[in-house]
Amino acid sequence: MIIDYVESHRNQVSGSTLSQVRDALKHFYEMNNFENGINWAKITKMMPRARKIGSDRAPTMEEIRKIADNADLRSASFSCSVPVETSNLSSRPAKSSRQV
Repeated sequence: MIIDYVESHRNQVSGSTLSQVRDALKHFYEMNNFENGINWAKITKMMPRARKIGSDRAPTMEEIRKIADNADLRSASFSCSVPVETSNLSSRPAKSSRQV
């Protein structure tokens, strides 16, 4: 039943939508003890790949300066409260628990 649904909707909706439906059904079946006979590994392998669309990142200092230079006072104060990506944090060695 679930495999038929996945096969029929495979080209109609995105992979992430089908994953959400599968996860909701799996949770429903687990909570109501209907676990017998459902091969979740097989269903998962039949699912289409979900695409990751977002590539969010923190703005750089230069981007924030450009925004602040071109904004009015109200917008500039908001843009200054946005977290800034600091490149020097990644170059620091990680501290061990003994150094802290």
